[in-house]
Amino acid sequence: MVCGCAIGLRVAVSLLVSFTCIHGLNDVRVQPKESERLRLLLAEVVGSGGDVSVVHDSISLQNVPIEAKDQGLLDTSRQQPGGFKDPLIEQMIGKLNAEGDLQAFSTSLFWDSSFVMICFLLFSILRLIFPLVFQGNTDKMSDEVIGAKTRENDDERGAWPPPPGRGILDWIWASLVVRIDDVEVHRGLDTAMMLEFTQLCSKLSAAIGLPMCLVMCPLNFFFGGKGVSNGVDRLSTISMANIETGSWLYWVYAVIVWLVVYVTEMLIFNAQDSFLKRRYRWLKAMPAPRSTTILVENIPDMRSDDGLELCSDEGLRSFFEKMFSPESVAAVHVVRYTQNLSYFKWKLELAKRRHQEAERDGAGSSREVIEKLEEDVARATREFEVERAALNSIKTKGAASGFITFTQRRDAEIALRLQYFSDAEDCVASSPPEASDVRWCDLRANPNVQAARERLGYLCVVGLYLAFTPLVVGVSSVTSLRHLQEISPFVKKLVIAMPRFAVLLEGVLASLALTLFLSFLPTILLLIFHHFLTLKANAWAQLKLQGWYFWFQIVFVLLITAVGSSFVEVAKQVMDRPSALFSLLADTLPSATHFYLNFIVAQWVTHSLNLLRYMNLAKYIMARLAYFDDRQAKEMSEPEDQDYFGIGSRSARWTTNMVIGLVFCSLSPLISVVVCINFLLSRLIYGYLLVYAETTKVDLGGVFFVRKLKHLQHGVIIYIILMAGVLLKGAATDGPAILAGASLLWALRQRYKFDINLQWEKLPFKEIVDDDSFKKREAFASGGYIEADLLEQTDGRVPEQNKGTE
Repeated sequence: MVCGCAIGLRVAVSLLVSFTCIHGLNDVRVQPKESERLRLLLAEVVGSGGDVSVVHDSISLQNVPIEAKDQGLLDTSRQQPGGFKDPLIEQMIGKLNAEGDLQAFSTSLFWDSSFVMICFLLFSILRLIFPLVFQGNTDKMSDEVIGAKTRENDDERGAWPPPPGRGILDWIWASLVVRIDDVEVHRGLDTAMMLEFTQLCSKLSAAIGLPMCLVMCPLNFFFGGKGVSNGVDRLSTISMANIETGSWLYWVYAVIVWLVVYVTEMLIFNAQDSFLKRRYRWLKAMPAPRSTTILVENIPDMRSDDGLELCSDEGLRSFFEKMFSPESVAAVHVVRYTQNLSYFKWKLELAKRRHQEAERDGAGSSREVIEKLEEDVARATREFEVERAALNSIKTKGAASGFITFTQRRDAEIALRLQYFSDAEDCVASSPPEASDVRWCDLRANPNVQAARERLGYLCVVGLYLAFTPLVVGVSSVTSLRHLQEISPFVKKLVIAMPRFAVLLEGVLASLALTLFLSFLPTILLLIFHHFLTLKANAWAQLKLQGWYFWFQIVFVLLITAVGSSFVEVAKQVMDRPSALFSLLADTLPSATHFYLNFIVAQWVTHSLNLLRYMNLAKYIMARLAYFDDRQAKEMSEPEDQDYFGIGSRSARWTTNMVIGLVFCSLSPLISVVVCINFLLSRLIYGYLLVYAETTKVDLGGVFFVRKLKHLQHGVIIYIILMAGVLLKGAATDGPAILAGASLLWALRQRYKFDINLQWEKLPFKEIVDDDSFKKREAFASGGYIEADLLEQTDGRVPEQNKGTE
């Protein structure tokens, strides 16, 4: 029931946000001689409930009943410059830049800003009514509301985060004063770099947007050469759309391309340099056993020189003791096949549960029945213990993966850098994930079978890309208002009786299929990853999601006007003639800049709704209504949905927003301003949520941040290709395009330099020599690299061969 409520809330919120972004006026272009006659004719059809006006040979229709279109007086196929014939683009964007967009953008800006203020006010009230949901991470809340004991070491490091105060707007100041260093210490490096990314994007947008708005907008307006009299809409008069063909301003923009690329790359490398210091500090503070353990995969199915099975604790220990020394290896554990043990554990738990139910007062069980159940428990316990003892034997052959824990970190770092066999794919060493986050089922899978499953998984992801267009277009044709009127007389009567409601309903139905698909896309991707890919840790699924989800949004949000419904055809065209990419982007993207202005403004609403934690709040209230106490209700309402609100999904969406601002910063300078506001809001909202409300997650040490920087560099490449195509199309000569296109070589070199020169995954070896002198942080969870079922012995002892992994 709780999950159903959460899914419904996610769909409703997604529809609200998409409607504020996509819904607008219908614009129809007509010939000048026909415009006035058609306006009068449509005015009679529309009546007093509608509004018909003519602006530069364009008839603008507002509040038009749907039946007016059905009578054939309004032929949407005639929408040439103001509309789309491609059904997918029409679903995504609705219409191209046209007259009236300034008013539409102003209206959207007003209502979205008002909605943000309402969300802020509502959150300020809810925070005081439901403190466990909105500020449950403070020590004050833990002590006073939940009743937890004060930590013994609070006197040493101080209570963090400090209580945000009881004032209605005190949370704003509490969020603004949060220091990234404190977040890194108490919430992890991944969380800290999420906030750092919002600051980076704000700085980048401001560095690009302010000069563009203060310098280029006036130049475009006064020296562009077109103007409103030449058919340019008012919102486009300050953008590149106002520049006439052959203007000298194209040379200016060729230089601006270099400036934008340089500033972006400079800030990216500065951010990476700052991150490296944090990353090295995070690696130095990594506690044992994670810092002294390596994960070895693809262990060969063979015997060592002394005749021991390499896929056993005894054989693998002997192998590494010869590589280093017996004193260097503290513990070895080869992943076991525990399917039978899990079955015996299930039988034992079932037997115990039946025995407890029989002994309960009022059960009425006879003594013979109870004795029979006691025998079942004893038999199940023996079976479980025998199976576990067999698995715990150091001679037991296990899977092709294992963990080796060393006594010194320097030995573990050396082991990570070695190749153990002539075949580089055998005995591959890597840094292990957090012990509590290990996916043991993935590690025990057969390497050959798993490789086949991974190929199948990637085919599913590719199929998802290819199926996107037919799914959206097909479902949209079924859910369109026209189709509903044809199959339902009630809907047709409703449309005739309530034309204003019909306009609203049409806007929602137009994007229903798209909204549903995009809302559940992260969930679908994660299902594919969990069932087909080798993740080794649950947190790594978010890393996979970040990469695939980002590129999906780039293709079907940023480049949708270029791709359209023919994704395969466009890909084939580009592969056959790569130079066609320049003209493809230049012919399509510049005419949709106004949509992306509204798209970014709509993101303000998304962030503000996330501040309300509506899904967690709904689950908390439902749990309280089910007679759970505050502590239980809080635990049941956390964490937030990791499919959509997880760090991987968030990172992909945030980076996409910044890439959109980067790609269109020259075509429409105003977009840099709204992107800057977007990330300033993100810093305020998530500076509070990540610190005070959301639970701490497993920390991967900033890997999401590095991938976001790489994605920004890919955005720079898209920007260069687009601008080179625009300059090639509009300039009098090829000079501006060649000058701007030359920056692509430098951007590619910087991308290569980012991967090669800035090594962040491992510590430089000189930093490991004095490892014992570094202060270690507290482990995320207790436990070592061994399956939990193997440790649960009746006498509480740890298996002998696994000592040292605790």
